[in-house]
This record gives sequence, C-alpha cells and structure tokens, in this order.
Amino acid sequence: MASWRTGGCVGMGLLIAGAAQGGDLATATRLATGEWQVTVPYLTFEGSAWQGTLRGADLAGLNLVPESVAPLPTNRRAEGLALLRSGTPWRLELALAEYLSAAGRETYRAVLTSDDLNHFALNLEESAPLGRWQPAPGGAWQIQLDGEIDTTPPVELFDIDLFDTPASLISERHAAGQRVICYFSAGSFEQWRPDAADFPALVQGQPLAGWPGEWWLDIRQIDLLAPVMEARLDLAVSKGCDAVDTDNVDGFDNDTGFPLSAEDQLNYNLWLAYQAQRRGLAIGLKNDLSQVAELVEQYDFAVNEQCIEQQNCDLLRPFVTAGKAVFNIEYSGDPTTVCQQAQAFGLDTLIKQLTLDAWRYACHSP
Repeated sequence: MASWRTGGCVGMGLLIAGAAQGGDLATATRLATGEWQVTVPYLTFEGSAWQGTLRGADLAGLNLVPESVAPLPTNRRAEGLALLRSGTPWRLELALAEYLSAAGRETYRAVLTSDDLNHFALNLEESAPLGRWQPAPGGAWQIQLDGEIDTTPPVELFDIDLFDTPASLISERHAAGQRVICYFSAGSFEQWRPDAADFPALVQGQPLAGWPGEWWLDIRQIDLLAPVMEARLDLAVSKGCDAVDTDNVDGFDNDTGFPLSAEDQLNYNLWLAYQAQRRGLAIGLKNDLSQVAELVEQYDFAVNEQCIEQQNCDLLRPFVTAGKAVFNIEYSGDPTTVCQQAQAFGLDTLIKQLTLDAWRYACHSP
C-alpha cells in the first residue's frame, strides 16, 4: 500500500508531520478516551510560526485544537509544514514528504486540502516529486579540493569544490555517467571566497586552528546566514551539482567564540538539510558524530574524516544501518589495517593527503 511520510503518524495511507526545521517530529498518541492526538511542533498559521495539536476519533479525521495553538519563539524557523486558510479550502503544505510504494521511495512536495479541518485529501495537481538523488553505499568515489581536477579515476562520483569547479566540468561528469557532490563550508567564514563580503562581521568568531584565513560562524544567527547559504545552494543547483558536502557543521563542539549549544547546532544542521533538499539536492552530514542519531533521518549520506584514526567509527553506524553511504577519509595509517577496519564498519574509505589533492588510495577497487 502506498503512503506519504514526513516522519509522523499513519492514517488512510497518509503520514502527517511538521518536522523540517528544528528536529522535532510530529507525534501521534492514542489517548485514554480512544481519540488520536497529533502534536505538531512546527507549522505556519496565517503567516506566523506556531505549534499546535490536532485531535480526532481516527487519523482520517483530525481537528485543530484551538487552545493548543501557541506562537513559536522568534528564533525558530517553520518552513516545513504550513496550515493556511486562503478562502476555502484549508491547505496543509508539506514542504518535504516521502512517497512510499512498491516501486520505492521518492521525495515530494505535498499539498493536502480540507474544507473544514475534519478531513484532508491529497491534492495531486499541486504535489510534485523533487527527484533527489541519493548515493548508494559501496560506490567508488573521489574527493579533490585542491589543484586541477583529475577526472581519470574510474569512479561513480566526485566530491569537489562548489566555487572552484566550473559548470562545464560537472556537465562532463554527468555525460560520463558520474555524479557530483559540491563542497562548501557552511560553518566557517573563508576570506578568499567570492561571497566573503556578504557575511556580516557579527557572525564571525574565532579562527579555525590550523586553517589560516578561516573563522567560525555564529550558526545561531540563521536569519543573517540564510541569504549567503541559500545563495550557495542556488549556485549548486545552477551548476548542476547532485548533492552538497557542507563542512564545519560541528561548531558547538569547538572553540568558536560563541556559546553554541547542541540544540543550536541541530537547528542549523536541520535548516541546512531542509534548504538543500527543497532544491532537489542531496546533502551529506560532515563529521558532527555526536549528533548522528538525531540527524540520520534528515541527511542523505555522511562524509567523515578520521573516524578510524580517532576510533569513533561506531558513531556512524546509524547511517550504515539505514542503508545510507558513509564516505570516510583517513589521512594516516597502514593501508591494509585502515581498509580492514573500514570494511568491518561498512565505510567507503579513501586514504588521502591532508591537502585533498588528486592523490588517493581507495580501500576497494577501482
């Protein structure tokens, strides 16, 4: 049986949820009275951000509980679910939904309509697939962020710099049957980037140790960072990137100069995933191992550095268990030992130089 899924509750083949920003999923609870109660953490209602509860005798007929509706804090973004009234009918807009059927899984924007909030029906005319590609585990890959791109390795995908890579090279890789992941830093300010002047000084913090010309960002300030990061994602779309590798998204675990919390990081990383996926881009979680369990469902794959050297690869197991690719990079170690451990953890591992130039040692051929 086919169904829609956004992380919430099932009814009439439809799963309704409000998570896309901030990490919480809509939850369905069977009350002692026998009624179903659906708590929606994030929705937009008549132009403002709110949270609320729907309740009904069954999941096919849910009513909004007026006394449950409350405004969200101003620093929380609510773009994932919108409940709107513009004349008749009511519209429930799911910015990201998954359609599950015997044919597999596709990502959609979904619109449901209701005359009275008692029953929602899928509006097929306004619902459309996003067509997002997701890398499969076990594929041969290459990452190169320095020097002229060497396209000779017989790999399935390249991870290359968003700004330094011309659209023509991406087109050539597509013509050769390869995919392209475009790298950019989403958690640091790099003074040499062409959009450096677009970063307000207010969001620039401590320098990244060992990386001259680079400073941590205050990822709490999503409203200030959004124009820059959304423009970068738009650039990725315009160049034809299939996915993005967003670096430095673990600032809360570093000395950034800002009092970043784990919740701040989750909010920002979920916002990044939403913004990428709504554009049809897959997105990889870069490092941030302590939050893998909270982010694995929202991210399409993982990119990790040095988990074998640092002996924390087990934290990536949720991606492996979910059938999602984990692209691992190691910069040291005996190749035989490294590759044996990578195979045991189910990682797609390359041994690279720290400069991430063209040289590579792949743990499996080619």
